[in-house]
Amino acid sequence: MAEEHRQEMERENRKLSAMDLARLQERNEKITLERKIKLQSKEIEKDEKEKRLERLRSQVEVNVPRDPSRLLKLTEGLKERKKATSSPGSRGPVMHMPHRAVPTWRQGMM
Repeated sequence: MAEEHRQEMERENRKLSAMDLARLQERNEKITLERKIKLQSKEIEKDEKEKRLERLRSQVEVNVPRDPSRLLKLTEGLKERKKATSSPGSRGPVMHMPHRAVPTWRQGMM
C-alpha cells in the first residue's frame, strides 16, 4: 500500500511538472516576444530620430569658405574698444582705485 501511494505521488508530481513546464514555456515565449517588440520599437524610434536630425541638418547646413586672412584681424568688439580708449578725453588706464568705501564717520580719522 505504501508503494502504491508513493507511485501515485510520483505521477502527480510528473503531471504538475509537465503542467509547470508548459506554463513556464508559455511565459518565456511571451517575455521573448515582448522583448522583440520593444527592441523593434526602439529601433524604429531611433531611425525616425535620425531622419528628423538629418532633415534639420540639411536645413541649417552652412558652407563657409576658408579665409586665412581673417585669422589675424581684430574682432569688431576689440575695434570698438580701441576706438573708445583712443578718444581725446580719456586719461588712460586707472592706476589706483580704492576697493572699499570709507564710512562718513571714519573719513577724518586716518
